[in-house]
Amino acid sequence: MSRSRSRSWRIFLLKYRFTAGALIGALLMCFSLFPLLSDESMDLRDEFFTRDARLAAMGGAFTAAGDSVHALYFNPAGLAYLSRPDVQIGNSTYVDFNHAGMNDFLAVAEGEQPDPFTLFFNRMSNILQASAAGRFWGVSFTHEVAIVPPETASLQESSIPFSQVTRSTIAGGLAAALGDFSFGFNLRHVRSDESAAEFSTSDYIKQVAGTGSFLDGTSRIRPESLVIPETAPVIQAGVGIMTVTGGLTTGIYVDSIYTGESMSFQERIDRMTQTASIGMSYDFFNPKREASHHVRHFVISADLHRAGDDDRRFLSFGTEAGLHFTRVITLDLRGGYTHPVPGSTLTEAFTSLDPAGGEVHIGAGMKFMVSDLHLSLSLPVRFLQDVMQGGFDFNDPDFGTLASGSRVVISGGVRL
Repeated sequence: MSRSRSRSWRIFLLKYRFTAGALIGALLMCFSLFPLLSDESMDLRDEFFTRDARLAAMGGAFTAAGDSVHALYFNPAGLAYLSRPDVQIGNSTYVDFNHAGMNDFLAVAEGEQPDPFTLFFNRMSNILQASAAGRFWGVSFTHEVAIVPPETASLQESSIPFSQVTRSTIAGGLAAALGDFSFGFNLRHVRSDESAAEFSTSDYIKQVAGTGSFLDGTSRIRPESLVIPETAPVIQAGVGIMTVTGGLTTGIYVDSIYTGESMSFQERIDRMTQTASIGMSYDFFNPKREASHHVRHFVISADLHRAGDDDRRFLSFGTEAGLHFTRVITLDLRGGYTHPVPGSTLTEAFTSLDPAGGEVHIGAGMKFMVSDLHLSLSLPVRFLQDVMQGGFDFNDPDFGTLASGSRVVISGGVRL
């Protein structure tokens, strides 16, 4: 048995030595263009959690369900089970609506002038992505431009100030498999900057009333001195493992084994536990280790994200069901549920669960030849309860602790 395993590893290393060498060389070349140390770290999985429609619709429960290039971010060990190359070039549009600002939005639309007023969104992003992955490797480049408005604005002012955040990410990962076990790691480099911009108040009112264009009123007319300096680039590394038994997959992923920060050994251990995620998934028709293709597709998954973080820990469930007629013609429906579980201990966290305090996700996706389109909608449970009871108030502060409003993600592009 030991000889057989040793031979398997030698075959793997010989077969993929050129791919691994090229990938590592490309990453090092990209990273060498920027400084490698940073005083701050960034949890990239939080950034990408709601920025892709498929992942958002499944509640982000992807630690053990990785079957595409997105495994690069959620658990690179999943790259070991890609049955064929996955190349994606596309765009995602993300809008996080502010429920507290919807009443003001409706008032302005009806001709009223509440002052001060809250804008109807918390964040609006456009994300360009180019990714490629094959069995045992993956690379990705992402560029995001986001608009973040102030908490409140005044009609007495001629313009509405807001922040424009630009973030570029280069990521790469490698994986290896031995029997039912796989191991993977990723490296991520992030460069971001934030600048001040403003939007004409009168143009905003026209846009809300349906007589103007939002983009027409946007301009960078702030003095250059108000532009926030570009932040130092961030380097992070994550590592994950997976085990597969039939259709059941179990995964563990630690997002921050390295962050570029100077910290003690205990602080590093604490950071690793804070960014650790544990997940399970079950694929009824297409187990990861089987090469055969089935038309029917049905996957269920569950994750505990940030298991060691007492404040930001959350639980998520997801499912995806559809028909995959061929590898280039697919139709899928998705659903998910996410709930925060803060607490100093897991027992305390789970005993205080309130199902109405979570968030429901629904979505759909299709692929036809090389075109790819996915949609998702996320709604607080309490908002849905109010709707089903025949009425709701956008100013209700008790919509749930996970999000202040609903979110929509639309992702599309070319997938080969």
